[in-house]
Amino acid sequence: MHERFIRRIEKGIVKLQQACERSGGKDISKTIERRIGRLLEQNSRGAAFFSLSTQYDSVAHRTVFYCGRIPACLKNKRERRRQRK
Repeated sequence: MHERFIRRIEKGIVKLQQACERSGGKDISKTIERRIGRLLEQNSRGAAFFSLSTQYDSVAHRTVFYCGRIPACLKNKRERRRQRK
């Protein structure tokens, strides 16, 4: 069931990466962060599987987008730990 939401987030990530590449040296990190928040809000069931962030690189004059996917087994371990507490 989560796969559908994960696929939607992955498609959104591709669009965000393209926007960072097209930024032309502008600092669009705040705009990208807003879009990340909207994307994860709309697909909240798959949001726990991703770690997303942005940063402006002033040396290279571009917005850098970081994306990490959290494996399902780690997510399940986290949920089990929360339930124990």
